[in-house]
Amino acid sequence: MYACCANCLASTWIEPARPNGKIRTVACDECAQSYVVNHARELGNTVAEQYRAMVRYGNANDIGMPCAYSVLLGLMPLAQAKAIRRSRAPAQPTAKPEGEPLPDSLDPGFYRAVREGSLTVRDALHRGNREAFASALVDRHNLQTELAFDVADNRISLRKAVRRANEAREQEVAPPASHGVSAVRKLTMLGVATLSLAVVTGVSWTWSFNHRPHRAVTRAVRPVGPVPAVVDLDPVQKTTAALAQATRVRRDDEGQVIEVVGPDPKSVLLSYCNAVPGVLGVEPLSIRSTVPAFRGARLGLFNDHENAGAVLAIRIRLDSRSGRWVAGSGRAPIQTSDASELPPDASSIEISKR
Repeated sequence: MYACCANCLASTWIEPARPNGKIRTVACDECAQSYVVNHARELGNTVAEQYRAMVRYGNANDIGMPCAYSVLLGLMPLAQAKAIRRSRAPAQPTAKPEGEPLPDSLDPGFYRAVREGSLTVRDALHRGNREAFASALVDRHNLQTELAFDVADNRISLRKAVRRANEAREQEVAPPASHGVSAVRKLTMLGVATLSLAVVTGVSWTWSFNHRPHRAVTRAVRPVGPVPAVVDLDPVQKTTAALAQATRVRRDDEGQVIEVVGPDPKSVLLSYCNAVPGVLGVEPLSIRSTVPAFRGARLGLFNDHENAGAVLAIRIRLDSRSGRWVAGSGRAPIQTSDASELPPDASSIEISKR
């Protein structure tokens, strides 16, 4: 079922939680924010029971189904879900549980999306015919047919579908390999010709310079002044200055850290610990893999002395475009999670603040 991310408000698919006591960590598809998911008491033992509990909770509190599932799983508080509901369109009826009849005027193509909870009955009725709606998206936004149907079923946002379509078109219009070889050959021939001309010119100039008389030139020798003293910094100042140059920390109007960008996960964690406001502060502990492990993501563990030394963690992800490591979305304060019950990690790297 779909749950709402408390950080970027995007819908993320989460497998129904089972009442086996196991703790699972999931990440948002849009901003990569990680969450620890437990089985809530309000949910049932089967998928159908969990779906009905989610619908009842959403109708009772006047919130959408993804927000209701997020509240029941503990991903966001009820107050935030209601605030999201108020900031969006008027209340919409949720999809009916499995087994209940749907309106006759609803296009059967939307049945699966409504049953899975990605599309409400009201939105499906408003979109009318599924194929006609997808065809309009293809003509209006130049999307592929598969992406257009995903947008029609509300499985992917229109902005994300347009971005994927643009990336696919850029890959299709890439120049063939033969053109690249021809261009390289032309550049090589031009470079050889330029180098040959430079060698001939240099030899001619050297011969003419060596075979003509030169006057002796006397130059005044100026005294060399004293070498300026270099102020040596202690190790703590050197570390602080190096972190300030290598990383970038962004704050909001209230002084909360919303984004940290650095060359590696260690620098990001150290800069975050130095930037967190508070009297007692926080102390960095280690860099470890996520659970489950992702190649482009790490967890930065630290002790929060403002919270009785609790072991917390922030998620640090690798930005594929810039090649730098980033913590936070730049729009809201960086979220922390409890790391006291994480399993041991053999690849963990212990670090210190100094």
